[in-house]
Amino acid sequence: MIPSARKRYPEGTLFFQQDIHPKHTANRIQRWFTRRRDVDPVDWPPNSLDMNPIENLWAAVKRILRSNWAEQPPFRTSEELWDRVLDAWEEMTKNLDLFHNLVDSMPRRMRAVVDAGGLWTRY
Repeated sequence: MIPSARKRYPEGTLFFQQDIHPKHTANRIQRWFTRRRDVDPVDWPPNSLDMNPIENLWAAVKRILRSNWAEQPPFRTSEELWDRVLDAWEEMTKNLDLFHNLVDSMPRRMRAVVDAGGLWTRY
């Protein structure tokens, strides 16, 4: 994440969004953030999908998977499925505009949640 973010934002602190899922709050992860003074994790409520742009990325992966499934035989093992998911992720990451647009949308997303009083938004 850091090298990609630094290409777009070469200076200053990077703010990292994560909810309070145990994989994000593990001691190992917290120690990593302590060592990285240039990355600031943002306190984020759990289950705040209105604000989480990863949902948009997963939707893009699903679209790619659906279009590729029509061209490929059905997968037979979980490893084959995982390989296809990784291939779809790789294909999606070639569209850097998608990532930049999601990052740039965060102020609008945050404003929408504030305006909605913490309730549902179009995001």
